[in-house]
Amino acid sequence: MDQHRSSGINAHPRTGPAVKDSVRDYFLKRIRGSFTPDFILPEFNGNNFREIATAANPDGMNGGIELARVVDLTELATVYLWAEENGIAAFQGYEAESRSNRLKGWLRRFLSEEAGAVPMILDVVDRRLKRIPYEPAWVTYWDDFRPYVSDAAERWLQLIGKENRHTPETPHCLVVLRYRMRDTGTMFRPTQLDAGWLQYHFPSAADSVSGHMMDLAAPPEDTEPLPEFIHQQIPHSGHWTGEIRWTSRDGGLSLREQRAAHYRRLRHFDPGIEPGGIEECLD
Repeated sequence: MDQHRSSGINAHPRTGPAVKDSVRDYFLKRIRGSFTPDFILPEFNGNNFREIATAANPDGMNGGIELARVVDLTELATVYLWAEENGIAAFQGYEAESRSNRLKGWLRRFLSEEAGAVPMILDVVDRRLKRIPYEPAWVTYWDDFRPYVSDAAERWLQLIGKENRHTPETPHCLVVLRYRMRDTGTMFRPTQLDAGWLQYHFPSAADSVSGHMMDLAAPPEDTEPLPEFIHQQIPHSGHWTGEIRWTSRDGGLSLREQRAAHYRRLRHFDPGIEPGGIEECLD
């Protein structure tokens, strides 16, 4: 980040708000909005590469391992509008209908009336990503997520560390994707820079194989966190599991409770994490 200067922000020392602005600016320009985000560049992130095993690299990760990804269809308003503007037939009238009937109304109708609606949405996401980048994709192991597949949407949000912003007008509509690690090309252990200023990401130890999803239900410390990786966006044709859930309520603990519980879990499973200093990350 030291190599990236935000406009209007001077060199060190920086104030708290200036650091926050710099991190966000870095994330938007060098991660989210880049076709070559910094996390895929060895010169910036080589120690966080988790390469897939090949004949030339037999010590890499097993490419046959399955991954789980949760996608929120209600966060794709810009995708639906792009589809309408680019003449994709099923999305014509989206803007007018979503204004009069809100996104929830349009999405419920679209999912009920359009054959293959979810795969169609995922295809449009892929087509747009070829022109407009949106990085990264966040995933966990399918085998670790599998016990929760039948749970409610609210629990899915908690598990992956995603804030529940449910309202009656705009609930979350979540789908679960399942695909093999080899489909991603390369996996990466996420860092705070890959999450921007997201308060629900908690840094993992430098020697960890993966990151650790912060369960917002704040479970007991002997509950092992789900592993967490990122990868570049990929096409998701054929990856939808058929699982789809709508939230029906909001809710949650305070951010400090959630982060403190996650820190206790990390220390329980990795006693080598030294106390002190990291407590500053709890707020």
